[in-house]
Amino acid sequence: MKTINMTLDEFLDQDYQTVITPYHDREYDEKGFVITCPELPGIKVFEESISEGMEELREAKIAWYEMMEEMHASIPLPKVEEPPSGRLTLRLPVSLHEQVTRYADLNKQSLNNAINSLIAEGLHSFDNRAIVAQLKQINEQTKRYQVTVAFKDEGIRPYDLPSKNLFKRKKRNRHADRASNVKVKFDEARFH
Repeated sequence: MKTINMTLDEFLDQDYQTVITPYHDREYDEKGFVITCPELPGIKVFEESISEGMEELREAKIAWYEMMEEMHASIPLPKVEEPPSGRLTLRLPVSLHEQVTRYADLNKQSLNNAINSLIAEGLHSFDNRAIVAQLKQINEQTKRYQVTVAFKDEGIRPYDLPSKNLFKRKKRNRHADRASNVKVKFDEARFH
């Protein structure tokens, strides 16, 4: 039979991870916060403010402790994350090991430095790809917003726009004039 491994005061003094998540129920128009302790299963508190939620969380922890005491169960200690030591043991496929060794020889580096630089390059490249993807997404969203603003300002619907070929013709018509107005508005919106 397991027994409680700490007193209630010791339990309440422990630094368990606390997760606070904003909550909004559109159906009932209720807003507030959900507060949980992932290391203590079953503890979940809903309150309108964080301060009220933290008070309620304390009460929930006490009730949880008492339940564990009745069940004669052990209470888990909070997880302590150790910072990385910088030391890593790694198994590589033979072909990859050969490639890294050749890379180190070509760059006149130790194998350790070569692996470090390749990992750093890979992470940097990964970060850059993520940033470029985010910038492209923002750019697309911005273009859609600016064109929408121009349509609303001119009273033009998207399907009223002429094809791109009309811009190349010397002969102007009412659709080409509308399209040039949209383009001007689009350019103005871009720089303000």
